[in-house]
Amino acid sequence: MPVKAFINKHARILLVGDFPSKDDERHGRPFSAYEGQELDTMLADAGLTRSDVSVTTVFSTHPPGGDINAWALERKNVRAALNDSLPFKFIPCKRGVVHPQQLQHELARLYAEIADAKPNVIVALGNSAIVALCGTSGITKLRGALHFYTAPTQNLLESAPPIKVIPTYAPRMVLANYEWRPHVVADLTKVKLESTSRIANLRNRKLYTQPTIEEAEEWAEYLCNQQYLAFDIETKAKQITCIGFSPSST
Repeated sequence: MPVKAFINKHARILLVGDFPSKDDERHGRPFSAYEGQELDTMLADAGLTRSDVSVTTVFSTHPPGGDINAWALERKNVRAALNDSLPFKFIPCKRGVVHPQQLQHELARLYAEIADAKPNVIVALGNSAIVALCGTSGITKLRGALHFYTAPTQNLLESAPPIKVIPTYAPRMVLANYEWRPHVVADLTKVKLESTSRIANLRNRKLYTQPTIEEAEEWAEYLCNQQYLAFDIETKAKQITCIGFSPSST
């Protein structure tokens, strides 16, 4: 049974998940049961509650076996299956892309819900969500960064201003990989900051890359005399590839 969105006209944040769980179908609302409980605790840790957000999903039904591959179509066959009057995005899966007949009406419904909710910021909870909103995939590399959703339109003169999008891991992904939870809380904390305005809160930063030994020593001495020290560690294949430092509390 399709799960309907919950739109709070007073909320400035819209959460968009990939698809509802079986529990969601039973309860008739997105993010119920265990996934909903985890979402609520992560929102609370970021200083938010369910009353601060609207909630929907890209797909309104649970895929067979919980796997969108059940809706797969080979990419070479997509053109013949498209309805040109409806929006479409190439949502990837292991056996190709999600079939247009499964996706296009869902995208039309999702984009209408976004127009109705009028959020200042959208949270893409999962890979299908960020593809549906921004046309790009790879939730691990995209999460936490600022992206933008532009509503589809046939008339460029009537196009709406872009809406900020911050991707992060879905609650079901956190429950399967609990070490990801702090990342989601950090992303939701950023979402709370961005929700106060439609305007992107872009900071003016100076980046120093590949410093000399002397520059690194000078920077280290400077950091040691600051009140706060923030750092960011990037890894690949469980190996550290980059470490960044900043005299900041955030």
